[in-house]
Amino acid sequence: MTQPFMEIGTDDQTVNRDFFAAVFDWAWKGESTQGWFENNHGPIGLHGDDTPMDDTPMIVPYFPVTDINAAMVRVLDSGSTIMGDINQEEGFGAFVTCADPRGVRFGLHET
Repeated sequence: MTQPFMEIGTDDQTVNRDFFAAVFDWAWKGESTQGWFENNHGPIGLHGDDTPMDDTPMIVPYFPVTDINAAMVRVLDSGSTIMGDINQEEGFGAFVTCADPRGVRFGLHET
């Protein structure tokens, strides 16, 4: 199992990319507005299509699981929500965003 990672969802990837790179001295990998930061603690993704309805940028932690489908069943059985479909990224694995019963977002990640 891999370590947890974070995704930054924002409405202005360039501003957030430049901010986090400057403040934490993180190296940027990927395209100009979509990619990830490399640091000593694992990758931190940045993309523009994961903000809530009020467009407030947010950071979402993704937790490693050995079986994403079984973990999704446990999420639903606990009264939580699955937000969309499982995404599959070559070389990265499968991931899905969820929300706990109070609406706190988190993700599941299977490599």
